[in-house]
Amino acid sequence: MNKADFEEKYGHITRSSKNKEQKKLNSKLDPFLQNLTPSEYFKKENVKKVFINLLPIFGWLPSYKWRQYLQCDLITGLTVGIMVVPQGMAYATLAKVPPVYGLYSCFFPAFFYMFFGTSPHVSIGTFAVASMMVGNLRSQLIPENGNNNNTNALIIEGEPLTPLVLISALTFGVGIFQVMLMAIFRLSFITNYISDSLISGFTTGAAVHVLTSQLDKLIGVKVKSYGGPGLVLFMWKDLVNSASNINIFTVCISIFGLIFLSIGRDWINPIFRKRFKIPLPLELFLVIAAIILSATVGLKKNYGVRIVENVPQGVLVKTMGGAYGGGGTTQVPITALNKRYV
Repeated sequence: MNKADFEEKYGHITRSSKNKEQKKLNSKLDPFLQNLTPSEYFKKENVKKVFINLLPIFGWLPSYKWRQYLQCDLITGLTVGIMVVPQGMAYATLAKVPPVYGLYSCFFPAFFYMFFGTSPHVSIGTFAVASMMVGNLRSQLIPENGNNNNTNALIIEGEPLTPLVLISALTFGVGIFQVMLMAIFRLSFITNYISDSLISGFTTGAAVHVLTSQLDKLIGVKVKSYGGPGLVLFMWKDLVNSASNINIFTVCISIFGLIFLSIGRDWINPIFRKRFKIPLPLELFLVIAAIILSATVGLKKNYGVRIVENVPQGVLVKTMGGAYGGGGTTQVPITALNKRYV
């Protein structure tokens, strides 16, 4: 096999063709808005089209083909919903917040994307790398074993910063940054200057970080949270030193879960989808089986296996305290960035 055969078989896309496809896609996204100046947005003949471009749901919902699309969309929604429940709770642990906030992070982005999104194939929700970065920042600013006198902790309006306030304010600040700079000034072209090597290195490094951050849970030990350069090495050092405290029952459950999902994804689901056109909800089956096993034999009480325990029902209403008053909205993200990168 030569280079041309290899690229044809594996669908290699050159940078020039990638840029052409990107320009073609951008021209289809909002051609109407691209041809308007800001002063023309509010003209009587343009208001309706501008409104539909900003809220696409009012454009596609009236022409939605219920009989043709509803069944497939319901199956898709249920499949994605089943998958993001355990995924959201797992990513919440990466961000070092209670699991219920991972569920919120899965529900609300998808709900709002229904109004503002333009793609029927995108599932908006939690992301492992973003959750891990938030968790590292949380460890630096609010150490788990710290106290109110810790010099690494942030103080907003005389009160110590809580993890929920930090992450909420940081999320809000990043959203404002993306809207005010990236969206309004249409800076998406910057991604064209990011090399494939950089992206490959980032994804590989992120995968190593995510795997390392989950190993303590896979083997049932507790290790200290680190932040900054070298955190992977420090965590591996603690994992090796904690080898004598490994919980064999946790290890067995972890291995079974990995094997079950791997076999189901690579062997069972392809056969099942040929006949029924839908995948098996393997993640849901695994979660249900683990819950039944934990409740039946008492994994935590009798075998020392750490469990999620109670997840609050409904949506918890929390006040954001000083982070959203007296300039705290910007103080938290800016201070967080300073402590993270300076």
